[in-house]
Amino acid sequence: MTGTRPDRGPSPILLLGVMDGPRLAMAQVLQSALPDWPIVSSPQLPKPWPTGTGGAAPQVLLLGLPSQASEAHAEADAQLRAALQAAGLTYVVVYGQGATGLDQALLALGQAPVQAGLQAAREAVQYALDGGRMPWRCERCSDPECEHRLFRRLPGLGG
Repeated sequence: MTGTRPDRGPSPILLLGVMDGPRLAMAQVLQSALPDWPIVSSPQLPKPWPTGTGGAAPQVLLLGLPSQASEAHAEADAQLRAALQAAGLTYVVVYGQGATGLDQALLALGQAPVQAGLQAAREAVQYALDGGRMPWRCERCSDPECEHRLFRRLPGLGG
């Protein structure tokens, strides 16, 4: 998922997150990193959701909750995820703040991260599962191609 289409420009980014501070900060750094991309930031799924030129579906990024999030935030996050699923929208969960969060969001959008070598390091860590050194944590993965790589490696499924 690269996000840019030569014939229409970048897809809109729908940045969701139930905690206002982190979501607004991420929207600001994303807009600085991707100035030509339309970004809509919201604590809930907007209706109607934003579309790009020609009705292109948005690329949806959901900010994951930090471990110290309140019970109310956790419940609101669960409701937001249920709304995304009910709407049939594909989304990627992004964790981290500041430069780390920005790089995770850029990678999820198919863009190069700011920190050199981050993508290669991330893939090495994520796929250490093959060596049995790390448990798989899909709920914390922000790599949209991750599942595809996993299934390509299975016998009889293209691996």
